[in-house]
Amino acid sequence: MSNSNGDFSSLAVGYAAVVRISTVSAQAALCAALGYFVDRRWGTTPWGTVVGALGGAAAFGVGLVAAVKRLERDGATASETSESVRKPDSVDVDAEISAESLKTEALRGEFEETLERAAAFLAEKKEASKRSEASEQAGISPDVGEAERRR
Repeated sequence: MSNSNGDFSSLAVGYAAVVRISTVSAQAALCAALGYFVDRRWGTTPWGTVVGALGGAAAFGVGLVAAVKRLERDGATASETSESVRKPDSVDVDAEISAESLKTEALRGEFEETLERAAAFLAEKKEASKRSEASEQAGISPDVGEAERRR
C-alpha cells in the first residue's frame, strides 16, 4: 500500500480497503460453501451449512476488524509521513533569512539599475524633444538640423 518513501494516494488506500474486505467476504462465503458441501456429502443437512455459516461469520468479523485496524494504522502512517514532508523538523531560520536577504539585495540592485536606465532614457528623450522644438522655431526641419549639428 505504500511505496519505499511512504507516499499514499487516496486511490491506493481505497483499493486496498476493497481488496481486504473482498478477501474477508470470500473467506466467509467459502466457509458456508464448505458446510453445504459437507451436508451434501455426508447427509448432515442443515448442520454442516449452519456450522459453516457461523464459522464464516466469525471469520468475517475477525478479518473485518483486522482490516479496519490495518487501514487505520496505514492512514495514520500516511498522515504522519505527509506532515513530516510538509514540516521539516530542523529548519535553519538564519540561513533562510540570509538567503532571502541576498535575493532582496540583488533585486534591489537590478531595480535601481533599471531606474537609472529609465531616467537616462527619459533625459535623452527630453533633450531630443527640446532640440526638435528649437529646430522648428528656427525654421529648420528636424532632419536637416540633426544633419547640420553632426557636421
